[in-house]
Amino acid sequence: MIYHLTEGLVARGHEVTLFATADARTSARLVGTVERPLRELGIPWDNHLYPLYHLATAFEQADAFDILHAHLNTRTDYVLLVLAGFVRTPTVITLHCRLPVTPDLLDRRRLLEKYRHRYYVSISQSQRTLPDLNYVATVYNGIDTARYAFSAQPADYVAWVGRICDEKGTREAILAARQAGVRLILAGKIDEHNPAYLAYYREAVAPLIDGHQIVYAGELDEAEVIRLYQGARAVLNPIKWPEPFGLVMAEAMSCGTPVIAFPKGAAPEIIAHGQTGFLCPDEEAMVAAVEAACRLDPQTCRRHVLTHFSVARMADDYERVYRRVRTGAATSASAAPSG
Repeated sequence: MIYHLTEGLVARGHEVTLFATADARTSARLVGTVERPLRELGIPWDNHLYPLYHLATAFEQADAFDILHAHLNTRTDYVLLVLAGFVRTPTVITLHCRLPVTPDLLDRRRLLEKYRHRYYVSISQSQRTLPDLNYVATVYNGIDTARYAFSAQPADYVAWVGRICDEKGTREAILAARQAGVRLILAGKIDEHNPAYLAYYREAVAPLIDGHQIVYAGELDEAEVIRLYQGARAVLNPIKWPEPFGLVMAEAMSCGTPVIAFPKGAAPEIIAHGQTGFLCPDEEAMVAAVEAACRLDPQTCRRHVLTHFSVARMADDYERVYRRVRTGAATSASAAPSG
């Protein structure tokens, strides 16, 4: 998402500096703060010194920019809330994570509430579970619609794509496909380094994979995932947690493939019920929706994404955010999505 936003802004004539890994592909001016992604270097995400160095490098150069745009996702990113107060350049903070409202995340919640007057961008309305933050806009994530190309020739299967874990509803997708009598192709990562995820796969998912009706295709690359979307009658997305956005849904619909999901998180904002897919309260409703999805217009799915979830739309909306922040118009929370 950050890559596409950066490329979109550069294409519009903005001078953009990207703080990233030294091997990042970008048309912007690149400042590499570490040579390669931490996972490739064998460095754990909770090694705070690396993200701190990364953020400090950017904020030390703040006076060179009109806007700093930071992206908050992991717990190590919360330090940027503090750093933003030490520079004159306004900092826009996009929230990519589920906001901390549970007791075990009280420390993060207190930090957000202490710095509630920063300029926050939510990636869905459903994400706004902390109502007192200064939300200047909601900007939906954009995808490369040229790459996630339209196809209206589905094969005879449904698909599920994501990290194999309980919150993503892998087992529920399998049970719905079995009851609907359709072939299901699963594509996603089995996280062998996470004991809970690995146990879930071994105990709840693996026994249901028969290699015929229920097929596990492994962890596919982007081109393979696109072909999977393009060939699917529908994509099942029975998420069981309030996911702040959900790129899988937008990617599938960009290819002309309807999405059948549980109405959690941002799913009701992404799926136009009865037009680009279905929002189902349970597995039984999902079973009925599999057959109904065949009657939906693939072109409607595609147009929906072009209108709401394209890179161009995302860049448009962030340009509005930057202008509002620079002109001082973003001093109170906005209740509606940008644009």
